[in-house]
Amino acid sequence: MLQLRFVCRLVFKIRFLYFTKIKRSLRIYEDEREVLAMDVSTRRVILGRPNNRILRLIRPLVSIDKIDGNSRIVSIGCRYETDLLYLCAYGCDPRKVRGMDMISYSSWIDLGNMHHMDYPDNHWDAVVLGWVLAYSNNPRQAAKEIVRVTRDGGLIAVSVTYQPPERLRQLEKDGNLIGNAGAGGRIQTVQGFRNLFEPHVRHVYFGHDVSDPTRPGWCLAIFSIKK
Repeated sequence: MLQLRFVCRLVFKIRFLYFTKIKRSLRIYEDEREVLAMDVSTRRVILGRPNNRILRLIRPLVSIDKIDGNSRIVSIGCRYETDLLYLCAYGCDPRKVRGMDMISYSSWIDLGNMHHMDYPDNHWDAVVLGWVLAYSNNPRQAAKEIVRVTRDGGLIAVSVTYQPPERLRQLEKDGNLIGNAGAGGRIQTVQGFRNLFEPHVRHVYFGHDVSDPTRPGWCLAIFSIKK
């Protein structure tokens, strides 16, 4: 595992420096409808500092027998190529893996808005939404669009940061809350994911809610959809 992370991060760093410093290929999608905190996202991309939390979602995803080397997978809001490199390290075909974000420095990451995607209907076998739903001002529209581009029986893997209710209210009061619908309507439970994607949830393969709701943590779910 340590070798996997080291190699992927090394490849990322080389490619990131090449695309951003030499080719200067950083691009920003102009259609910001229903997207929150674009200025925050732009600043973070330029820093070039990915983390490994996406592995908490990728590892259970690739263990499901619906996913193999022929699966077409898109990681929405991936920010960096690391999501894609990790998927390939776990056996996915790099020719069938793509990223999509409002900001891109790489030809491997398509420019797009998750509320209004250019992908055709039923195109992807799996859609990865790693810590991106909080940047939606209209998660219902995002869910509708994600279902549209996922094939019948395909998988959706989604994760968010969980914050205790008191912490959310304080962040909102201070004007530091990035998230949909304010503190009271923030989606941060497996049941919340199910409610968002109903009536299209067929089977939940993986779900993780925080064990202690008074402390920050992560919420993750992977489920198949029906059309």
